[in-house]
Amino acid sequence: MTYFAFFIGMAIPTCIGWLFVRLCEQNQPVLLRVERWFVGHVLGTTATMCVFFLGEVLGVLEYSMTNLLLVSTVLLIGLSMLYMRLRVYWSNTPPALPTSAPLTNKKKLLLGALAAWTTVKIANAGFLLVASPPYLDDVFNNWNMRGKLFYVTQELHLSSEIGVSSYPPTVSLVKTWLAFLAGEWHEGLVNAPHILWYMCALGLLFFFLRRLTNVFWAGIGTYGLSSLPLYAVHSAHAYADIFVSVHVFIILSCLYNSQLQSAASSLSWLRLASIASGLLIMTKNEALLLHLPVCLALLGYSVYVLQKKNIFDTTQTRTALMHSGMSIACVLLPWLLFKWTHNLTFGNAKAVSGLAVEWQPGVAKAIWVNTFFEGNWIALFPLLITAIVWRWRDAWRGSMVVLTTYIIALLALQLPLYFFTSLSTEAIQQTGLARGFVQLAPVMVALVILLSYRKYTK
Repeated sequence: MTYFAFFIGMAIPTCIGWLFVRLCEQNQPVLLRVERWFVGHVLGTTATMCVFFLGEVLGVLEYSMTNLLLVSTVLLIGLSMLYMRLRVYWSNTPPALPTSAPLTNKKKLLLGALAAWTTVKIANAGFLLVASPPYLDDVFNNWNMRGKLFYVTQELHLSSEIGVSSYPPTVSLVKTWLAFLAGEWHEGLVNAPHILWYMCALGLLFFFLRRLTNVFWAGIGTYGLSSLPLYAVHSAHAYADIFVSVHVFIILSCLYNSQLQSAASSLSWLRLASIASGLLIMTKNEALLLHLPVCLALLGYSVYVLQKKNIFDTTQTRTALMHSGMSIACVLLPWLLFKWTHNLTFGNAKAVSGLAVEWQPGVAKAIWVNTFFEGNWIALFPLLITAIVWRWRDAWRGSMVVLTTYIIALLALQLPLYFFTSLSTEAIQQTGLARGFVQLAPVMVALVILLSYRKYTK
């Protein structure tokens, strides 16, 4: 029953997400067939749980297997009927990947070995997730215990001492959903989705790089992400930060690709970026405070560039901006209203208002050690800094501006909080600081690979 619950529990949101994503692409499909399933799984999971949450908040739905299954079935059938009605008018031909030169035998052997080793690491992480009980505080109290509370009481609790009630409930609701389908709370079952999100991160990075480079460089980049020790640790523990990182990467990759296409394709990419930006809000608190403002700025910048290049006319510009605003507002406004109504904090387990601003000793050393000397990231940050400095013209040119700006902006927003507020403990104790880097890891790896590829292929 546990395996059946996992299959059904993941298949339904994935199909909902696939349909949702395909409807967003409309007459201009921009995602590859396999890539669409990855994006559909991530966004479909968040969107389905968001509907569950809104239904409970509005008082029309309580957390029970019958209600959750009914809502997801209605979503699946409704989207299927809409897609079947419209697909006859739309193109269903996926985009073609650029040709890649045949690999030498040495490169084939190397990629084969790296792929095999990555598979072993994924299998090991999956085994640890399902076979060992959660013992890390954040996993146990915030994500799993909140989900179990929803499952046992069949309602949303805000005043409980278990976990942080101000966090978006998406990850915990995924666990509740699976437990209802299984008819019991099973720790291995509710932890299992995390390995899928890790696999989505690797798969989406590969296809993004494959569009812009060749098979060899895309494989190297994917292996590089899987080899980051702290990212791999998070793949084996039920944290929410890889889940955030996949949403972030979907947004950034869509914005990047939107500047390289025709007007119709660019609109499809921007619609996907807008939907992902809205759903990002429901992952963790820092998504709203740190990630979303930068996403909005880069979304506006992307539309501006497309208009500046005369790819968009006035009507297309208005359409893109209107769709983006509506997509984000549909999630942002209900969530803000819910938080304000129930007096919930906006910080990462701490309120951000009223923080005293003063220099925090010990932070600089903690950040320096964590970033360069503890092995959490191996050589990622030295390579990232070297790549940006070495290829600085490319880093600030064309679509690459999106990735470079995002990384620098997020660091510029996060680091002062550690240097000048009481949130310094999250840097000194290497909790929030390290998790913030996990959320940026796929984007950092992508930027390093793209800048290096441009150098070595010229």
